[in-house]
Amino acid sequence: MFIALVALTAVDENQLDRLLRYRPNALSAPYNSTSEKAGSNKTYTDEFGEIAARKIQQAQKRLTVAEIDGIVAEYQQGASTYALAEKYGCHRNTISSNLKKRGITVTHSKIEACGGGADIIALYKGGVNTTELAKRYSISHASIIKFLHDNGVEMRTRWDY
Repeated sequence: MFIALVALTAVDENQLDRLLRYRPNALSAPYNSTSEKAGSNKTYTDEFGEIAARKIQQAQKRLTVAEIDGIVAEYQQGASTYALAEKYGCHRNTISSNLKKRGITVTHSKIEACGGGADIIALYKGGVNTTELAKRYSISHASIIKFLHDNGVEMRTRWDY
């Protein structure tokens, strides 16, 4: 087998290492279409007799201590988890979990920007529905509902409007 490597970035190099490790494992357990459900195995034999992957999962980004320190500092200065995730090349849950490990409470900053959510609660109790609140504050409908539930606000049914 011949593989040519040409100026790979760190991400591409990581992906190639995973693929090279994956292929020998795949050869030891070929997909048997007669006895197993389609999708139950991660590999199959294609029409050329080659072992092929059904799905290659994304590698988890491992943040260094220095990166986490930077994330903590930027988050405390007001950066969102979405912006930090894009900057550091990882998922927002990775940012959130690392902040929580450092003892930092991850909040819904858009709701806090609305006066701590007191406005949202007052408007909802005043008759404004959750869809209108979501549009007004540029927050998802689900976030509004979760916020109201978390703050013990009695939710109206659709017939109460």
